[in-house]
Amino acid sequence: VGPRAFDVANFFLECAFVEEDESWDWGRVPSAEQQLQFATAYALASGTDEQSIPATTQALIEEWSAGWGLVAHMWNILWALTTAVATDGSFGDGFDYLQYATLRWERYLQEKDV
Repeated sequence: VGPRAFDVANFFLECAFVEEDESWDWGRVPSAEQQLQFATAYALASGTDEQSIPATTQALIEEWSAGWGLVAHMWNILWALTTAVATDGSFGDGFDYLQYATLRWERYLQEKDV
């Protein structure tokens, strides 16, 4: 959708969504160690040489942590609200878009104040 930092931050946040009951388990967001492993794999996959891996992974972590999670929350809130309004609250798939937006908003407010 946008900058890689947005995409990665959104991916980390979406790890917390439990599709079976449409709830959020924020404990499922990748830990700092898991994010570091992801950054290392990302750097290697993008062709970073072995010697530059530590600096590159640190730069990636800093880039991903620079407020992009809040942007991802807002993007998903707007997506869910737009979908709910455009489809009269139901897209025909049984998914509660308003509840999704509400729960993302609550998390946005929590993270914004940290």
